[in-house]
Amino acid sequence: MIKSIVDIHSHMLPAADDGANDFETTKQMIRMSYEEGCKHLFLTPHAFAFNRRVDADNKLLEIRNWVTEENLDINVYPGSEIYIDPEDDESIKSIIKKIKKGKYLTLNNTNLVLVEFYLGGFILNDITPSITALREAGYIPVIAHAERYSVPYGYLCELKEMGCLLQMNLCDLYYKWENDINKMTRKLLDNKMFDFVGTDAHSLDRRPPVIQEYVEYLYENYDEGYIDDILFNNAKKYLNL
Repeated sequence: MIKSIVDIHSHMLPAADDGANDFETTKQMIRMSYEEGCKHLFLTPHAFAFNRRVDADNKLLEIRNWVTEENLDINVYPGSEIYIDPEDDESIKSIIKKIKKGKYLTLNNTNLVLVEFYLGGFILNDITPSITALREAGYIPVIAHAERYSVPYGYLCELKEMGCLLQMNLCDLYYKWENDINKMTRKLLDNKMFDFVGTDAHSLDRRPPVIQEYVEYLYENYDEGYIDDILFNNAKKYLNL
């Protein structure tokens, strides 16, 4: 089993969004991630946090200093989760401008951008202009928790054909009660559609950074080489780890 798990999606930056409320919570969440086997952790607050002048650089430095002091073998990287509203023609222009100015953070300062849409569903033709604009600006959209959108499987296939990459929330593999999200997650896995994984962790209670039980499930039920790729190899390839 691969040892260096990469979590590219989390809400652990303190007092930034609906994730960790304070630095103490951040520390507990990061320690839990480390104990769960995560070696590379991306802090990706919702991009609206940066409109409130969240000082991400200083918070990231404080976190990294704490990790060093605690001798935790985990690397922490910057990022953000950017919501795209396909009904707002000016939205994508503003987003790209903010990315270029460094206000909205890409994943570890690469050309990969973690994006999300309305979870209730979207029309593919409506979001295509935004995806095209990002691609033409030199960015690769990473669709956050791709399995969660109430859209046909074919939509996700077409997003991949447009050059997007897909991120899976580990917790969506299974719930106590089976639902459509679980089914879509496994269908995407069956067809090797995912490129990365994340916890999308928000707190110690609400979607905590649980990893190991899902990693074990993945290796027990899917091709080992492919799971190696989505847990680590792809991130190493794209994200300058």
